[in-house]
Amino acid sequence: MAGETYLLTDNVDGRGFDRKMARETSDGSAHQPIATTIGGFIDPSFFQETGMTALVAGFDIDAGDQVYIHTDGKARKADADSFLAAVGFAPAAILQNETGYVIFQDGAINNALTGLNPGKDYYLDASGAVTDSVPTANMKQYVGTALTASLLKQSWDPPVNL
Repeated sequence: MAGETYLLTDNVDGRGFDRKMARETSDGSAHQPIATTIGGFIDPSFFQETGMTALVAGFDIDAGDQVYIHTDGKARKADADSFLAAVGFAPAAILQNETGYVIFQDGAINNALTGLNPGKDYYLDASGAVTDSVPTANMKQYVGTALTASLLKQSWDPPVNL
């Protein structure tokens, strides 16, 4: 079927199977390798439902940061102090006014963080970082649960003003 995407395997050289991501051309006659972005991400169009969108950053965003979408349509770092609720995270750093990817999919794994406590719930703190201390002022927003010291399973609850 034209437009199908899959893992292509072949044994052309007789030394073993070569594997590459490929997409069939619209006429079905050839296989096109799947290109990656400058940051090394596979273009989201490869996937049916990624929950990942390319957005321009309103300010610098670090890898792993929780983000919200400003009224100007730009991604910005979320923080509980300013009541800026998170709706996604940046898997890689995005410089101000540059385009990068933001992941909005519940259950996505954020592997750009360190120092997490496995099994603990994490919340957005006043500076925009994630913390396993339940906030007692400003805004409380659950953003996920740590699976390991460097993996956060993301899930964004609606924020609660305190």
